Amino acid sequence: MTTCGLRTSDRILALGLQAEVVDMVPMIFLSGTLIGLLIGAVASMRYFRQEMVANVSPQLRLIQLHLEQLEAELDLVLATRAADRHRPLGEPYQPPAA
Repeated sequence: MTTCGLRTSDRILALGLQAEVVDMVPMIFLSGTLIGLLIGAVASMRYFRQEMVANVSPQLRLIQLHLEQLEAELDLVLATRAADRHRPLGEPYQPPAA
């Protein structure tokens, strides 16, 4: 009744375990593939974000300089108007020193 030292019930159990192991192999490859895709997507997104920031950064600096210049001009205009309103009526207008 024994072949290769195993009883029939032991052979059936061994074949069942072997079938479970064979069923696990595709799951292991599928899990590895999904983990690899996830890691690749994270690395790609990080690189993409760095490149976008590097591409937009000079344009943002230029826009910031323009905004600061406009703000300075508006401050000058508002200060001039405020000074004009507070001078006496008979006093002649003198432009601000540049």
